[in-house]
This record gives sequence, C-alpha cells and structure tokens, in this order.
Amino acid sequence: MLCHGNFDPEFRRIHEHDLLRLYVDTISSMDAGYHEFDDLMYSYVVTLNFWFALWCHGGATKGETTQRGEELFARVIVRVVDAYRQHEAWEHIGQHEPRTRFH
Repeated sequence: MLCHGNFDPEFRRIHEHDLLRLYVDTISSMDAGYHEFDDLMYSYVVTLNFWFALWCHGGATKGETTQRGEELFARVIVRVVDAYRQHEAWEHIGQHEPRTRFH
C-alpha cells in the first residue's frame, strides 16, 4: 500500500482515495485488516512520517550509484514529499496509537 511512492503525484492525487477505499473494502470482505476507511487513512497518514524519514535519512548508498538508481531515488523523494505535504503528516508525529479493533 505504497501509493505515495509508486505513483506520480498527479495520478496519486486523482486515484488515492479510490484505491485506498478498494483496499479497505477488499480486506474487510475477508474479515482482515481495517474495517473502517477512517482508520486506514489515519494509519496511512501517520506512516508517511516513517516513509519520509526512511527515504530522506536512509537514502545513503554504500558504494557506487547508477544514473538509473539516482533518477529513481529522486522520483520517489518527490512523490513521498508530495503526499507528506498534501496530508500534512507532520501534524501526526508521535501519534502512533492503533485505531482498529485488532490492537
């Protein structure tokens, strides 16, 4: 469920809600995971803090890089930062309380 890193910002903004809704409906029909869309969205936004930190601070490479690797890394950073800013994920730093019946 990495919409924020796999899709270009414009595509993600258009389809994110529908893709996440489909995800909730699908796993809920299997009696698994999140049953409420709001719970999924909360977790999705909170975990953007993790992904933002991972890509920004964990992006160091041991050894040589390739042009393709550097271009891919740049695209992922742009995508993650766009989602991070759109959802104002920084407002949720430290709020990692589970919100589902499974915790």
